[in-house]
Amino acid sequence: MINRTEKGIYYLHNYIPSRNFSKHSDEENEESKMMWAYKDGSDPKVSLKYTKELMQAIAELSQDMVAEKIGLVAVPPSKVEKYSPIRESIKQIADWYRLGIAKNMYHCNKMILDCGNLIFRTHDIPTSHNERRATYKEQMDSLSCKRDELSKLWTTFIILDDVTTTGKSLDACRNVLLDHGAVSKYIYRMAIAKTYEEDPWKILEDLPF
Repeated sequence: MINRTEKGIYYLHNYIPSRNFSKHSDEENEESKMMWAYKDGSDPKVSLKYTKELMQAIAELSQDMVAEKIGLVAVPPSKVEKYSPIRESIKQIADWYRLGIAKNMYHCNKMILDCGNLIFRTHDIPTSHNERRATYKEQMDSLSCKRDELSKLWTTFIILDDVTTTGKSLDACRNVLLDHGAVSKYIYRMAIAKTYEEDPWKILEDLPF
């Protein structure tokens, strides 16, 4: 099932931080544990599960898209050399398109393009795992795009992330695409999971104001 935040970001699951596991069922917590395995690439079955879910969600969103091409763009990891599960999923989905699987099994009639490396990180930024979340300015200053005049590609872009909390990374990537010629109404943002916080003030602490 595709969910949508007030900011217009699509997501498929709730991600529960480990500090809140005691407040949720084992089933709910298991989904978050599987997300850990997806993020570090340690379980091929989990990677395939979430890649299939992304493909299904992309197929559903594609029904309302005007452009015949969909470019899948990954939010780059916070560290330049860090493994990116989203880029791996994009490669797999692009392969499914080339093999006809996207059309025959998921009923997606659009051309799917691997734009996983279109946006890249020029230098490392802080993360909440060790220091703090990067500010929006730090996000923007660290991102670059490999192409200009993106509107000439006649492509709808879907920016993909594994877990989103405030949406800051997705917003920054969206604005990078806009700065390089993409058209706002042809950009979608989607994450596999959205962080579910018991205390909404925890998220507000991360916002850049």
